[in-house]
Amino acid sequence: MHISIPEPGDPGFWVSRGFRLTIERIPFDVDELIRTPLSNRPWQLYRVPADHIEPFDSDWKQISLAPGIHVAGKSYDTYRVAIDDSYLPWLSVSKFKFQPDINPLKPVDGEVSVYGERAATRNAIVRFHRDALKAISSRKGPELDCCYRNVAEVLHQVALEWAILKRDLNGTNCCQALNPKVKTKFTQLLLFITLNLVNVYNTPLVLNLLRKDEEELLHPLWDIYSDPSAYITNQIPNFSLKDELLDHLNAAEFHRLSLVRSLAEIAGAKIEVRQYKLDLDYTYSYNHNILGCILGISGSNPFGTFASQKMLDALSKSPVFSGDTIRKLDVVKLSAELMGSLPIGFPDGHLDLPFDVRSKLTYGQVQIIRTEMLNFYYDHRSLETPENDVLVLLTWNPIRHIIDEDLVEWTASVDGWRLYERLIKSIQVSQPKEQLVLTLAALLCYQRLFPPSTLDTNHPIKWSYQADFDAILNGERLSNARTVFEYMAISVLRVFCTVNGNQKMRTFLASIGGWISP
Repeated sequence: MHISIPEPGDPGFWVSRGFRLTIERIPFDVDELIRTPLSNRPWQLYRVPADHIEPFDSDWKQISLAPGIHVAGKSYDTYRVAIDDSYLPWLSVSKFKFQPDINPLKPVDGEVSVYGERAATRNAIVRFHRDALKAISSRKGPELDCCYRNVAEVLHQVALEWAILKRDLNGTNCCQALNPKVKTKFTQLLLFITLNLVNVYNTPLVLNLLRKDEEELLHPLWDIYSDPSAYITNQIPNFSLKDELLDHLNAAEFHRLSLVRSLAEIAGAKIEVRQYKLDLDYTYSYNHNILGCILGISGSNPFGTFASQKMLDALSKSPVFSGDTIRKLDVVKLSAELMGSLPIGFPDGHLDLPFDVRSKLTYGQVQIIRTEMLNFYYDHRSLETPENDVLVLLTWNPIRHIIDEDLVEWTASVDGWRLYERLIKSIQVSQPKEQLVLTLAALLCYQRLFPPSTLDTNHPIKWSYQADFDAILNGERLSNARTVFEYMAISVLRVFCTVNGNQKMRTFLASIGGWISP
């Protein structure tokens, strides 16, 4: 075969090789992914290009319903996807495209260039919280909840926590089906607590409340932080409010959340320790009103001070209390149980203190006082009676300094004077020596609570302090009463210093006066 060689300028023959490019999906087994055990660790957030998710037949669409994957929402040109760590090896081998969402609250550069940094930052935060609420409502597990909880800024966490609480109350939680009786019990308890704020149940406001069914009563609760974007708009850093005020508001909201979560758990909801952030500086009455205000009621009636039959008659008008429930309801027992679990009131025998003093105590103060009283009674077992609680409050230095201002106000009241008269009478009758010492010490501390007056004197009025003391015991009011009790306490202390076996009582009395070493 002869092939002629082309001359210069002759186009000759062109020989080329062609290649056909085809794209084929790498086959994967979705069931294999679904069978992968979850890690029980918080999920992580990733970004996936929008064009890898949006097509109807995309690979991501095929695996989006796997237990360890949650596709939240679109974030500018990508989707935010939460993934359990145990799925990552399978996704990598199967060539799925995704990258870590390093800072979910930061907008992408493209969005900043279009909207500006401030507007883009706000949009990013709003999208993050909407994605978080969607994830929480999916009920895929606490590990998915933690994924968003761990990322949210402190100022915005409260909205997420409310969403978790409402989800746990209103339907199935992420671990198990919620017994509908839990929500009903919660509603009943909330209504009962609210009615405790008032002692008249036939006002228009109360009667309107008693006509509402379960969903109508809980509607204000569902509305709390129902639109997080409105909350976020005002609380992004560098906006109007100062950081200190924002911290205070955030702490107050978490306190309210803690009270409602505690009530939900009393009703049978699952325990969620991450929502326990009670503020110790609120009084029991204020806490009581926080819960009552959810249903639109506020008041000053102390919790548990109701007429049982009147309360039962009022509750029987509510659709949330069936006739059978009312017949079996022991409102006194229920009241005691609630006070034992919620800082809204004082059960019987719990700090037998004057109401004017007790009503002003914060939750934190009550805990300190209880602890110190236990310590005192541990050393003085014979004095442990409810009647002595107020005497210990007046005399025991670790307690007294906490509430001096409240005690001063109470001392000048009619109730305070009644205690003084009771103590004066009690030291004139035979009683154990330790009780006599405590009573005398309480009288001394009571006198010290009165502010100094220009009419006060330090010298005997009836020739001697002993004669003055006798006059005081007979009901006279002397301007040197404080000085008289000081001298009498010194005398008692001297007696105790000479008696063996009274070291702890000598120490106690010396700590009150500080006159001599024990």
